[in-house]
Amino acid sequence: LADLSDSAAALGVAVCQSAQHQPAAKFTPSIDAVLLGDSAVYTLTVTNKGSVATSYAVTTTLPAGPDYDSLSLNPGESQPLVYNVTAAALGFEVLHAQVAATDPDVVGDVSAEASAGLNVVNQFVQITSVEADPPFVETGVSSTAISIDVANVANLRREVTARTTIANSSGATAYTDDQPLTILPGSPQSYQL
Repeated sequence: LADLSDSAAALGVAVCQSAQHQPAAKFTPSIDAVLLGDSAVYTLTVTNKGSVATSYAVTTTLPAGPDYDSLSLNPGESQPLVYNVTAAALGFEVLHAQVAATDPDVVGDVSAEASAGLNVVNQFVQITSVEADPPFVETGVSSTAISIDVANVANLRREVTARTTIANSSGATAYTDDQPLTILPGSPQSYQL
C-alpha cells in the first residue's frame, strides 16, 4: 500500500509538471516540395501551453544536420523559429523537432514533438501526353479541343499556368493562350486547355 501511495504521489507530480510547463510545437508548412538544389522555408512555432514561464530546449533534425535552440516563454506565448532547408539529394526528407522543458523544477519528460516533410524532386510535373481532337484543323474554319495528361511528380497540389502555343505548317505561331490550372496530386490526370 505504501508503494501504491508513492506511485500515486509521483504521478501527481508528473501531471502537475506537465500542466505547468507543457510545450506545443508545429511546423508550417507540414509538407513542401522543391527542385534539387533549391530551398524551402519552414517555420517551427513553439508555444508554452503551461501555466508558468518556462525555458525550452529545441532540437531540430534537418537534412544538413541537427540544429539547437533555447527559448524562454511566458504562459500562452509563442515564438517562431525559421529554417531555410536545402536537401542534397532527390527523395523525401523528414524534418523533426523536439521541444523539452528545461527548468530546474521540471521532473520527468515534459516535451512535444513535430514533424514536416520535404519532397525533393527533379521536376514538379511531367506532361505525359498531349491530344488534339480533331488532330487537324483549318485556320479560321474549324477548332480543336486540346487535353494534356500530367503526372504530379511532387505529389502536392500545384497552382500553375499552362501556356498553349499552336504553330502552323511553316512553324510560325498561330495561337497562344495562358490558362490557370490546379494540378492535383497523384497519378497522371487529364486537363482540358
